[in-house]
Amino acid sequence: MASSLEVRMPFLDNALVDFARRLPVNLKRRGAQEKYILHPLARQLPPAVANRKKQPMRTPMSRVVRGPLRDYIERHFDHWLSSDEFVRKVHALMTFQAWWNEYFAR
Repeated sequence: MASSLEVRMPFLDNALVDFARRLPVNLKRRGAQEKYILHPLARQLPPAVANRKKQPMRTPMSRVVRGPLRDYIERHFDHWLSSDEFVRKVHALMTFQAWWNEYFAR
């Protein structure tokens, strides 16, 4: 974006998404195998790349919060806590996380 770094993953490219939406289902899935059309392409990659497990893209939040965002957070924290709307949103997030942990994160 104009004032910050923007990361775009290749499968989120608008033209690629539009192309994928127009593909027939039999090229997208065969039985339980998803992304069927990509498998022949993956065979052209080195096995170490093609066969590795998925890894989530994580933001090092503790390092960011304690580093570049620390001054910003300290300046705004009291204001956020005094806002009823902010407290309601935090409560809703905590309730959702507790529900998720109870029923899905086993």
